[in-house]
Amino acid sequence: MASLLFNKSCANEEREERERTIYRFKMMAGLILPNFLASVDVTIVAPALLLISSHFSTALGSFNWIVAAYTLTLTTFVPSSGQIADIYGRHAALQFHVFFIMIGSVFCAAAATWGMLLLGRALQGLGGAGIMNLTRIILADNISLAENSKNTTVYAIGPVIGGYLAQADWRYLFVLPIGVSFIAHLLIFFFMRKGLVKGRAITKTGDSRTSGYISGLRTFDWPGMFLFIFGIGLVILAIMWGGTQYRWDSAAVIAPLIIGGIMSVAFFIHKYLLGPGRYTRRVLPNHVAMIPSTLFRKYDTYLLMIINFATRVSLVSAFYFISIYWEFAEGYTASEAGVQLLYYTPGLGVGVYSAMVLCNVWPRKTFHPLLWGSFAITSRRGPLVSGMLALAGVGTGLRFMPVALHAVGTWPTRIASIQSLLSFMIPFGETIGISMMGAVFTNKFNLYLHSINTSGQQSFTTSGPPNLDILNNLPPEIKDNVQDAATKAVMWSFISIVPFMGLSLLASIMMGNVWIGKPEKKGGDGRVKKAEVKGKVMYESFLLAMITGNLKD
Repeated sequence: MASLLFNKSCANEEREERERTIYRFKMMAGLILPNFLASVDVTIVAPALLLISSHFSTALGSFNWIVAAYTLTLTTFVPSSGQIADIYGRHAALQFHVFFIMIGSVFCAAAATWGMLLLGRALQGLGGAGIMNLTRIILADNISLAENSKNTTVYAIGPVIGGYLAQADWRYLFVLPIGVSFIAHLLIFFFMRKGLVKGRAITKTGDSRTSGYISGLRTFDWPGMFLFIFGIGLVILAIMWGGTQYRWDSAAVIAPLIIGGIMSVAFFIHKYLLGPGRYTRRVLPNHVAMIPSTLFRKYDTYLLMIINFATRVSLVSAFYFISIYWEFAEGYTASEAGVQLLYYTPGLGVGVYSAMVLCNVWPRKTFHPLLWGSFAITSRRGPLVSGMLALAGVGTGLRFMPVALHAVGTWPTRIASIQSLLSFMIPFGETIGISMMGAVFTNKFNLYLHSINTSGQQSFTTSGPPNLDILNNLPPEIKDNVQDAATKAVMWSFISIVPFMGLSLLASIMMGNVWIGKPEKKGGDGRVKKAEVKGKVMYESFLLAMITGNLKD
């Protein structure tokens, strides 16, 4: 009898393991193309920035808008994507955001004007915001976070693909996502539709699907969405305009900065009042907060936000401004610049897989690699730049896995909410990084150009990189001087983000620790071979506890 029960137990365990394997395969098959789209859309244009800005000659100097139009909507719509998934379900939310990437790509590929291109990039960003956030939520629903740590290297292939496509025609950069989006729609429908978590509006008994969708609209946090999107959006616009399109003391910069700041503060007040038993909750009882105020009760939430922000600033600096350095200062083609960014890949991979081993240690730093990278750029030594790029990749990759695990360990019952909050910090870091570095590059580049005597040649007094065709037609001596000016400007753009890396280093030092538990393991005879090891969380500074000898096992 005991033998029969044991065999039945083993059969059940094998069946459950087989079902889990099939489920994981379906999730990965359905998510691989949407993640490819969201990741590559961020980086694929990196080697083509100068080509695209040169094509739209009337928009010279606005090269950073090619990136910022994407990251602006990517930043502002991340929290709302979490609400869509919660109310209408993961499947509907995924299809919704993949559709926007496809439509945005159509606009970009067919763009006849600068405005049409930026509209397409904004729609791509809206779609990418949901995919990035939903992937983390879906994996947190039923899949171990450890299985998600291997996906980050998809970032690295973006610049290579983009470089070669741009060499033929930059419009091909946006034709590729159209076909990929269509296939992604089919994969999500056939592989993931039945296995994903349903939304609250769809699972109510007695309601038709149509009435469920309509009733779901009443639960959205509309005031919070309005305050968040316009508040953060106006602040970002002010930072992007300052020092490039407008002077920092102009009304065009000061007005959106003040209004956006007030709306951002109002958003957090609204979040607080939407808490249980408070005023807004009583007035709007059906509304669900995009970002619950309870998340900010723990100190580690702020530290994780800082680390995620700085990580993305580091990533965007590598992909975009190193690409500008290779193309503009060194004269590489778009495809050659894309290949050079592959040096970031081994470092990123080493960092990611090292983090899998060291996932119970506080997040690593990228402060020193970026500082050394600035020296490497100003010296114009290609091998040194590549080496520092790889080292920066290590520092960036080391952060991905520990941040996600630490967040789940700190908020085990608020996984979707904390992932949405941290997902917001990722594109926010991208947007602030590209805006700040773009403004510094522009100002420094124009400053250095004033000292160059062009001897009657066409000068570069625009806000941003010059037209590559004009640059290539300059006499060799003047061209070299212009490239030196670009080299120094790129160096200063990197120096401008070093304080963020320092702040991230401080946050890492103050971070606590999450010990990862291990499940119980049984042998073939059904006996326990290894006992269960329960995980635990430390909220005080892990590094300080190690130094002072107060670390408890």
